[in-house]
Parts: sequence; structure tokens; C-alpha cells
Amino acid sequence: MKKILNYSCFIIIFLIGIVDICYGINYESKQDKFFKNADKVVAIIYETKNNEDGSQVLYISYYIKGKKYDNILVLRDGKNTNKSSIEILYSKSDPLNIMINQIDNEGYFIIFIGIIALTLDTCLIIKHYVESQSKK
Repeated sequence: MKKILNYSCFIIIFLIGIVDICYGINYESKQDKFFKNADKVVAIIYETKNNEDGSQVLYISYYIKGKKYDNILVLRDGKNTNKSSIEILYSKSDPLNIMINQIDNEGYFIIFIGIIALTLDTCLIIKHYVESQSKK
């Protein structure tokens, strides 16, 4: 029973590492693709709401080729006010798909966590192998 538990722990940690790395790479590649194919526009903030977690919800409007769009943007640490403006990026194929003009590094952080999980798993496998060899 103990052997099965050890092997299942190795497999779980390994899978967590692989999933984290794949998710992080996918997240960063999607973000990079968006930034390469996006255009800039200045949006007017017509309402703000501050959340308890420090994030800020912005209700914005912007014009693209003469057409007005209303949208919601959530910022983690925003300090914007009503009637101010903010530069955003929008997708050429879908003007409602927007982001602020700022790259976040969440994907890299997730990749880093995955690498730590794989390194930890490798160390545990080596330790388990050395202990099993020394018992023989």
C-alpha cells in the first residue's frame, strides 16, 4: 500500500507540473497573439466601482470606425476615476474583445510553478530510487 501511495504522489506532482507548464505556455501565446493583432483606442470611463479585493470595475465607451462600443474592464489595482480616459487594445476581428495596454506575467509565473513541481518530483524520484537501492 505504501508503494502505491508513493508512486501515485509522483504521478500527481508530475501531472501538476506538466499541466501548469502547458497552461502557462498557452496563456502567454494567446496574450502575445492578441497584442500582435490588436489596435489601440482611447476609451472614456463613465463609471467606476471599487471591489473589496482592491480591484476596480470600469464601465467604458470607445469608438471604432464611427461605431460606439460599451464594455466592462476589470483592473486589479486601478485608481481611475469617472470621466477620465484609458488606452485599451481591441481585437480587429471582435472590437468587444479588449485588454489594457499592459502585459501581465501570470503565464510565466504558472510556468515557473510547473517547473518547481517537476523539479520537486524529480528530486523525490531520485531520493526514492537511492533509498530503494540502499535497502538491497
